[in-house]
Amino acid sequence: MIYKFNIITKINFSSNKSFNNYNKENFYLNFYSILSSLNYNKVDTLLIHDFKDFKKNRSIIMKIFKELKKLKLIKNYGVSIYNPASLKFLMKNYKNLTIQFPINFVDYRWSKFNIKKLKIKSKSILIGRSIFLRGKLLDEGGFLKNNKINKLFKEKLVKIKSIYKIKSNLELCIKFINSLNFLDNIIFGFEKYNQIMQAIIYKNSKFLEKDSLYINKQFEFLNTKYIDLSK
Repeated sequence: MIYKFNIITKINFSSNKSFNNYNKENFYLNFYSILSSLNYNKVDTLLIHDFKDFKKNRSIIMKIFKELKKLKLIKNYGVSIYNPASLKFLMKNYKNLTIQFPINFVDYRWSKFNIKKLKIKSKSILIGRSIFLRGKLLDEGGFLKNNKINKLFKEKLVKIKSIYKIKSNLELCIKFINSLNFLDNIIFGFEKYNQIMQAIIYKNSKFLEKDSLYINKQFEFLNTKYIDLSK
C-alpha cells in the first residue's frame, strides 16, 4: 500500500540579524538545508515561522516564494501566526496564502470577526493547530494555576459536556475543531496511542455552528494570557 502525504515546514527568515546580513542567498541555503534534512526534493507548503519577520520583509519574501513555486520546489506558501490581528492583516493584503494558527474551544478571539467572509476574498488556505492548547485542554482537572479561575473553567466544562453529552475533553476538542468550516486542514499532536484511536472515532463528529459559538463564548472570562501561545 502506498501512502500519500504532504510536507508542511517552517523557515526562519532572520535570526536576530539585520536584513543586510540575512539576504536572499541565506534564505535559499536555509531552505535547501531543510530539504536535505527531510531527505526530499520539495515540500508542499513552506511557511515563514515569525509573522513579524514576514511583515518587515514581505516584499522580498513574496518574491522568493514565487521563485520557489516557479521552480516547483513548493506548491503553497504562507505564514505561521498566533493572533487574529495577524490573520486579518494577511487576509486583507494577500491572496492565496497558507496561514497556520492555533485555535481551540477556549480561544474565543477567533470568533470575534467573520473569517469565512475574509477567506472568500483572500482565497487563503487556513490550517488550525494547537487544538489541545499544547495538551493543556486534555487535563480533566483543568490547566489554570489560579484556583478561582480554574474552578470556573471546570464548571463551564462540566456544563458543556453535560449539555452535549460529551464523554471527554478530547472529544470536545475534536468535535469543536471539526465544526469550524473555514479550516482547510487541521494539525493534530498526540502523546499517546489511545488518543489517536479516540480521535479516529470522533473524526466525523461536529457541532452546529450556533453551538460552537456558544461553547466559545463560555470562555470569554479567560484572560488572553491563558490562551495566547505567543506569551
